[in-house]
Amino acid sequence: MEVTPTVMWTMIPAYAYLAVLSLSLAFIDIRSRRLPNALTLSGYPIMIALLIIPAAVDDRWSSLARAIAGSLVTLGTFTAMALLASGSFGMGDAKLAGVLALPLTWTSWSHTVLAMAGAFILSAVVSVALLISRRATRRSLIPFGPFLIAATWIVTAFG
Repeated sequence: MEVTPTVMWTMIPAYAYLAVLSLSLAFIDIRSRRLPNALTLSGYPIMIALLIIPAAVDDRWSSLARAIAGSLVTLGTFTAMALLASGSFGMGDAKLAGVLALPLTWTSWSHTVLAMAGAFILSAVVSVALLISRRATRRSLIPFGPFLIAATWIVTAFG
């Protein structure tokens, strides 16, 4: 479906909220290595409500349905990975990935796949750089949330 100027305009509230949420969660995760439920879980209904605006204005209900489906698939996938690879990343990362998938999958499934894969690539590059520079060890805990957020914004800006 072609992106019209109206669609771009009506998405501004969702992207503005995503920017505020992203910055808040990135700083919190870097400082405390935790992503609080109060922010991640509240992100779901708020983001869905903000995506209802462009869905209603431009009759893009299929985009909203795709966004919700993408969020559920992403949440389920990351939850399974968090449970299977305990210690690598946590449930906060899984919940964050589901919220970030809402605006990504609104645009397309490929944006969600690119952003989630990109987060792992960014994390690997930074981790290797930290290991080489001896600023981290193999046992160091590096928060994954900022990589999810950075990859989401890279795909959003350039996807």
